[in-house]
Amino acid sequence: MKRLWFSLMMSICTIIAFGLAMIPLIQLTNGLADLIRNDASGFSVEIKVVWFLPVVLLAIIEAIDCLWNKRKNKSSFWIYPLVNPSDDERERAITAKASHDAFFTIWAVAPICAGLMCFYPLFTDVFSIYPMVVVLIIPFVQVTVYYLKIRRIYM
Repeated sequence: MKRLWFSLMMSICTIIAFGLAMIPLIQLTNGLADLIRNDASGFSVEIKVVWFLPVVLLAIIEAIDCLWNKRKNKSSFWIYPLVNPSDDERERAITAKASHDAFFTIWAVAPICAGLMCFYPLFTDVFSIYPMVVVLIIPFVQVTVYYLKIRRIYM
């Protein structure tokens, strides 16, 4: 159960860290758009690297945890830290049901997020990362549904 909660927190933190790392890239594209609109002859563009620190920190934590648990777990590096239990038939059935429910959650959340994107013109000056937040709602909800369904194995 402890491994499940660690995996859930690492997954959610990865989504949040990715969103934070996108902030300077969104600011960069806004700056380049202003440059094109103003047709300035001289220009400078800044990228703040501090927003990438959460991604680097999570990468270090996940690499240490992956190497530490390599002996116990033979799962692929690319789906790490996703918990995917399949020791017996019951666990495989619960995992399949959790994956099924997480997949169908996308069909409900994606149209909602598309509807939320209609409000982007209202937030374009105040909250410039609004599209990134809306897009990151989809994996956040999907991961949350998966882990809430998969926890039945550990109960």
